[in-house]
Amino acid sequence: MVKNLFIKLNHLNSFGARELPVLTKYTQDVTNIFELIGSNEDDLTASLGWCLTKCPEFLKEFAEHFNMASLVDATSINLQVIDKAGRTDIEIWAPAQAVAIIEAKVGFTLPTLDQLCRYAERENFQSDPAKTKAIIVISDYEAKVARKLTDTPSSISGINVQYLAWREIIPLIVMAAKSSNTAQKRLLNQFIDYLETHVTTKNINSNEVWITSLSTKEFGNHGLTFTDYVEKERTYFHPIRKGYPSTPPNYIAFRYYGQLQSIHHVSSYITVSHLNDAYAKLLDDTDEDPHFIYSLGAPITPSRIIKTGGLFGSGRHWAAIDLLLTSETVRDAVEATKMR
Repeated sequence: MVKNLFIKLNHLNSFGARELPVLTKYTQDVTNIFELIGSNEDDLTASLGWCLTKCPEFLKEFAEHFNMASLVDATSINLQVIDKAGRTDIEIWAPAQAVAIIEAKVGFTLPTLDQLCRYAERENFQSDPAKTKAIIVISDYEAKVARKLTDTPSSISGINVQYLAWREIIPLIVMAAKSSNTAQKRLLNQFIDYLETHVTTKNINSNEVWITSLSTKEFGNHGLTFTDYVEKERTYFHPIRKGYPSTPPNYIAFRYYGQLQSIHHVSSYITVSHLNDAYAKLLDDTDEDPHFIYSLGAPITPSRIIKTGGLFGSGRHWAAIDLLLTSETVRDAVEATKMR
């Protein structure tokens, strides 16, 4: 009798109600309604459209961020609209007041100028008498960085072009949740969890290491060498351009003095349009030069000397972390990884 009572109590939660069964998808627990949709580009876009539709305070915060307050009077929010000019991700229509096209990208990719021009010249977009019209591009890049990388003008055919990072949406959701009802607040909080899980494109499961040489010369006005930034500040930065990773790596290894010195897990990263945005007065020049800035974890130091093995200059390579730590040279690890 006591045993049976204990079993029954184990199936009840703290409020006395029977506990609900656990839902899994592909063997993973599902605790968020948005996880049922998925996590690719279309899934994220659809989730954003759903929240904008079902949570008026979020639509208000989103609209005001782009100085498009009239969007709160939207009569329709449309996903995946196709015409001869292409397919838009989201369209928000407050006819005769405000209209917005959202082009959402997952990762560090951006629409071409030609694509934005086709959107701006859509017949229905141009013919609507709304005073406020915009194309909004969402990606993993912060707004200033995205505009610099694409050299996009502030307007195309009279349509404003604005940028937003997925991470920058979260503060808007937080503000919206404060003024939302209980059901909407719950939905928005789940959306925050969903975005925080999926908007970073860094492959957290990758065991490949990006290997780069590190200069021992001073850089900038802070009196630090490149090695100081890594060893003392636990940070590293590089330009966003050809020859460097276009997506943040999970691990970075540094080589100098002719050997592998350390491997670091990338804890987090940001993008900036100029290094002075993160390091005050680091450089005298003010020309925008977009960079990734990484926060590094504790160093993984090889237990023995691992020479570079003939890798010279600033060559940047990739290797599996297990091979990098067990091969005779860095070059051997790189070659073995390619064979694998």
